[in-house]
Formats: sequence, C-alpha cells, structure tokens
Amino acid sequence: MSIKNLLQSMLLCWSLYSFSVILMLTPQSSSADHPFKGIDSIDERERERERERERERERALLSQLPEQIKLYSLSTLSELYEKNAREPLWQDPLAIQDFEQQLLEVALLKINPQFSTWLEYLSDPNITGIARDIILSDAMLGYLYFISSLTSEEKVWLYRPPLNSDRQGYQIMRAPENKITSWQEAIHKNETYHYVNSLAPQHPQYRKMQTELLKLLSDNSPWPKLTERVYLREGYSSKDISNVKKILYRLGIGNMSLTDVDSQVYSHDLVMAIKQFQKNRGLPADGIIGIRTRNWLNVSPKILARLLALNMQRLRFTPADIQTGILVNIPDYSLNYYEEGKIRLFSKVIVGRPDRKTPVMQSAINQIVINPDWNVPHSLAREDILPQVIKNIDYLQEHNYRILSSWSQNAEVIDPESIDWENISIENFPYYLRQTLGPNNPLGHYKFNMPNRYSIFLHDTPNKAMFQRYRRAGSSGCVRVQKASELARLLLKKTGLTDADILNFLKENKSTYRNTRKRIPVWLYYLTAWVSEDGATQFRTDIYHYDQSVL
Repeated sequence: MSIKNLLQSMLLCWSLYSFSVILMLTPQSSSADHPFKGIDSIDERERERERERERERERALLSQLPEQIKLYSLSTLSELYEKNAREPLWQDPLAIQDFEQQLLEVALLKINPQFSTWLEYLSDPNITGIARDIILSDAMLGYLYFISSLTSEEKVWLYRPPLNSDRQGYQIMRAPENKITSWQEAIHKNETYHYVNSLAPQHPQYRKMQTELLKLLSDNSPWPKLTERVYLREGYSSKDISNVKKILYRLGIGNMSLTDVDSQVYSHDLVMAIKQFQKNRGLPADGIIGIRTRNWLNVSPKILARLLALNMQRLRFTPADIQTGILVNIPDYSLNYYEEGKIRLFSKVIVGRPDRKTPVMQSAINQIVINPDWNVPHSLAREDILPQVIKNIDYLQEHNYRILSSWSQNAEVIDPESIDWENISIENFPYYLRQTLGPNNPLGHYKFNMPNRYSIFLHDTPNKAMFQRYRRAGSSGCVRVQKASELARLLLKKTGLTDADILNFLKENKSTYRNTRKRIPVWLYYLTAWVSEDGATQFRTDIYHYDQSVL
C-alpha cells in the first residue's frame, strides 16, 4: 500500500471515530429513546387539571357562604356537594335538631373550640339555606371523626387525668371513609334521622341525662356562693342560709320556698333538703353542711352540665340492658349483680387508691376460689411487704407469707433464713411471695377470678370496717366486695353446690377451686354523673381526676 493510501485510510478511521463521539454527546430525542417521558407529562397535566377542578369546586362552595365562615373540611365538602349536584344534604328537620343537640354535648366538653364555632354559626339567624346546610355538613365531618377517635384511641381522654399535651387541644382530623360513606348512604335512602340518632350513645341513660342537661343549661343567672367556712347543724344561724335556700330551690331539691329566704336559721325542713342533696352527691346524708357539702353546693349548673355531657360520652362504653352480669361503678363504690335483667344483689365495694387505680375494663368470672391463697403482685411486694421483712424477718411468719421460687403448683419453698436480707435488691427480688389462707389473708374467704391483663379480680376481705366509710378508694387496684359471701353463694349454686357444700369447704384448711359453668360478665366502669331510678340527677366525687380533662 502506498503512503498516500495509508494516510487516506487513517483519515477515514479518525473521521468515523469523531462522528461516533459526537453522536454520544448530542442530546437524544425524548420520544424515541425515553418512551414514558411523554406519558409522565400527560399525567402531570391531567393532575393539574384535576387540581384546578378541585379548586373550582371549592370556590363554588365558598361562594355560597358569608365571608367570615371558615370551613374545616373544605376539600371533602366540595367533593360531597359536587356528587349531590350541589343540592342540600340536610332535608329532615328532626335530623337537624338531633344533630345540633349532639354537637352541643360535645362542644360543652371544650376539647376543641371548633365545635363551639360550628354552634355559633348555626345559631346565627342570618345564615340560612344552603349556607347553613354546608355548615351542618362541616360539623358532621368533625363529629364523625370525634366518634371514631373514641374507639380507635381507646377512649384516651375519657378515662385519664389531663396531660400537658392536652393544652394544645383535641385535634380534629379527617373522618374515616367508611363513616362518610355510611352518612351519604343514609342521605340517599332518606334515613338521615335514623342515622344521626344512631350516632348518639345507645344507652337508656342517655335521653334521661339529656333532659337534665337542658334543664341545667336553661339556668343562666349568676350562681349564689357560700362564703362562710363553718360547720352548720340544725338550729345554727349563718348568713349563708339564704343562699343555701336559693341553691336548693334552683336545683329543684326539697319543697323549697323563697318566701322566708332572708331567714338565717338552719331549719329542720332545710336540713331534710340538704340530706337529699348529700345523697345525690354520694355524701353521708347527715344534714351537716361541712366542707364537702359546701363545695358541692357552690358548683354551678354550667359546670354540672359539663359533667353530665362528659358522662354522656362515657355511656358509649358503659353496658346497657344487662341480662346477667356484674357492674361495678368505680367512683360510686357500688356493685350490682344482675340475673334475668333484674338486680339480684347490691353491694358496697372498695376500689383502688388514686395511686393504684382500678382500671376501666371488661372481663368475665370463670372461677371462684374458696379459702384463697394470695399471690402477692411484685409491685406490692417491693413497695409494701419486703421493706417490712428487711426490718423484721418474723413479719413473714406473723402474716402467713411464704417465699417461693415461682408461681407454679410445685414451686420450691425458700427458707427466709437462707436469703442475705442485708444485701438483697428489693427492685430485683428474684422470688415470689404467697400469703396462705388465714385470718390475715386480705382476700378473705372468696376470690372471683377473671382473666385480664391487669391481674384484677373481685374478692372478699376480713376488714369490714372500711365499708362504713363513704370514701372507699383504699385497695391496691382489685375490688373488695362487702357482700362477697352472698355473691359467692349465688354463683356457686349455679355450679351445683349447696349451702352445706359451701360451708364444708370453708371449714377445710385448704383452697378449693370451682369453675363456673358459664362465664359471668363483669364491667368495671367510671361514671361520675347519671340519673337514678327516682329521677334525681346523681353526681359523684371524681376520685381519679378523670373529669379534669374537660373542666
């Protein structure tokens, strides 16, 4: 090959190489080499058009409202009214009336100011027609979330003391889709009233409490106050007596007459009315106006209404129409045992101290123990018993305690003398304590077992004196039953035992376990306000400070 031909070949190769490099560096066609990029652009344009349609729906909805109205759920509402051809969603006056009443009951809790804002809008006579309809729907979405949050958040603020985070307010979120769908279905079936009614607590107490709530709210006058801090007995005189009469008159207690309102003598008739008032507040009905009676007399109808409203929501988790079962109202210190829908047994109870609360819970008795041993919970062993043992090792024998390697039936019994008590760690105590049956056993003659994660049960007690107190929050969480023997007899007879059988078991120096044929439902609930069978509104001291979350 000649030099000329060689140079031509080299030049051709270099040209081809340069061209390929240029091709690699040149931007490529998006449609040819990136087939999805065009689709992405189309999708983005469609999303933008949808956002514009949504903004248009929202503008159309807002145009039907006064300028000062701010909707909480604008996006959801615009979609709902678009689907309904922008026609009203509220056609039934009874449904509207019922819903506004339920909204009022929630607004009284003051968990979020938005509920009160909705009520203010709805009470404005200048807001009518479709504008009022939209506000009702906005409030309904907030109310639907409120109801769903009570269950999904485990009744978080109904049964707990207030937390610092509560100061930020109860946050209203979007209602669950299934709740919104159910509401819309009711509208299309013309069943709005029945649907709204179903949102209220389904409990016989609800309507009774609602009636009393409206009575309290109708009393808007300034509330008289008792200012003297003296104990008043029959025949005593005080400048507070005039206000006592006014308070009882306005509460409808006793046959109070204001004809002698200026008298300062604590008369017999007034004493009888105070006794009724004390009974309705769970106080000793002694007729003496002391500190606690005075404090309750000073509580205004406005506060009483809020207490009723809170407990009306608690009815959602309070059993109704019981056929067979045991109900324990914790702040009332009371137990009712039902058979065939009727109260078969009433008993006073002792519940947990404020620092060892009896939990709000549901379970069922599946076993009754006669002459029970007591397996001491680790927390109680650490806090109450072991400090006594370290001071005096004879404390174990004096109170019939045994130290075990475990809770099992064949657990090894540990000799207390083999333990180095001077160097033992109470916090990490490796053994278990059991108190055997005997006069000092805190479980008494009967224990009613019911499975639950709190290790809570009902039981007898040898210390009957505490049942004479009106404040009976004194246990470590379990429920002590004054009439445990009567309750045990009723339940044990259903297992086939006779009174003679039960007596023989009690005489034996051992524990007897008897399973129930059917589980007996048990509800431990917390109501500080309700309406009694005689129509009197009852209020109780909030022993665990759960009411403070809304007051």
